[in-house]
Amino acid sequence: MLLKEQLFFYGQVRAGETVSYNELCESISLISTASKGDVSCVIDGLIQILKQELLKGSVIDLSGLGKFHMVAGSKGVEEEKDFNASLFKKGRIVFTPGAELKETRGKLSFRKLDVKTVEKTCDLPHAI
Repeated sequence: MLLKEQLFFYGQVRAGETVSYNELCESISLISTASKGDVSCVIDGLIQILKQELLKGSVIDLSGLGKFHMVAGSKGVEEEKDFNASLFKKGRIVFTPGAELKETRGKLSFRKLDVKTVEKTCDLPHAI
């Protein structure tokens, strides 16, 4: 018996516009007593301190913003004597959002957008 091919449709959240560094600094300066240059200096300083502290293995807790920490795994070896630091893979910086950012997830709204389908060189429809 031949089964009818069934298509499934899934939702996807897409990013909107990108806010540039300059736009971010300008926006922060408009809601604070700091100038755009002051905001830029603080953010640049924050990045430098984050780099230093992450390399030391620290967890950086920025309260409502969230926490940053470094993680890295390694390749496995069968015997402890064969393990050395060269087996570590490239490190990753992990960001865990804080409570103030997490509450933003509950405020997200969704809407259906029109989807156009086109036929490519294969038998499956592709959305554009």
